Amino acid sequence: MLTEEQIKAITSDKGYILLNAGPGSGKTTVLTERIVHMVKNWKVPENRIHGFTFTNKATNEMNYRLNQKLGNNHKVELSNFHQYTFNYLRSFFMPDVEVLTDSTKEEIIRNLIAERGFKAIEVKDTCKNISRIKNNLNVDEQLLCKRLQIFEIYYAYEDYLIAHNKIDFDGMNLEFLKLLQNDEEFRNMIQDEFDYILVDEAQDINWIQYEILKIMTAKNNHLFMVGDPNQSIYSFRGSDIKILDEDDKYQVQRDLNREIKIIFDKNRVIFPFPQVVISEREENNAQNEYKNMDSFVDEQRELSQGFEEGGGGN
Repeated sequence: MLTEEQIKAITSDKGYILLNAGPGSGKTTVLTERIVHMVKNWKVPENRIHGFTFTNKATNEMNYRLNQKLGNNHKVELSNFHQYTFNYLRSFFMPDVEVLTDSTKEEIIRNLIAERGFKAIEVKDTCKNISRIKNNLNVDEQLLCKRLQIFEIYYAYEDYLIAHNKIDFDGMNLEFLKLLQNDEEFRNMIQDEFDYILVDEAQDINWIQYEILKIMTAKNNHLFMVGDPNQSIYSFRGSDIKILDEDDKYQVQRDLNREIKIIFDKNRVIFPFPQVVISEREENNAQNEYKNMDSFVDEQRELSQGFEEGGGGN
């Protein structure tokens, strides 16, 4: 049974919506029910709606829920960011590019470090930092000054990808963004493809994905994002909950009394669902660092199953 607050989130016709909700508050339920509402009540064609997730597992779960509501032959587009960006790169710009899986990436990084005789950096730590660099629009100058060896490996690794016609998971989103920014015809095609875009687990988007979303929705101005700032697990991959504060359309306001209410402000609608606060976010992050890394590795392994080495996504 849907609550009054969930119904308001599902039926709001505002262009930009951020649903800030805690564990067990029905975030994914609201997102899928909103899609159903748009189709059945607003008469939005199913193929004009796109739902983004972060893993194949999450995509399959959302698809299962929509099958129950709209039928097994529904036309709502669902994908994780990597599937979506890679399919376009492969179809229009890089027909022969081969996907570099994480295990092969580690092997290449290991060889590059050994060739240079670097003793101060570890393979996994270097892979993590390369991922951070590629998933942020701005390079941290402190990292540049302190970890010159990592940046030398980074540039050597990028040269390897170009020379061998390879692309890694981080590069998929980055190359897609470059095309959106620099190719007007391609940008118009992407912007005209969907009227409504929804994002599950929005606290895990990074700066590259955020810029992609802003460009994709620049014409139709309909973006629904649902997330929990206290649940972010991909900070080491470049995700940053401050993205949700980056401009007025996504700014998260704190409800200090934690009352259930709706805030309407210009083009922004914010739905703070009640959530259980276990501890301060900084304490959570410190306690869960290793658990989060294990979760990240599992998610990357699960994502990799959709990409055979040298092949493409679904």
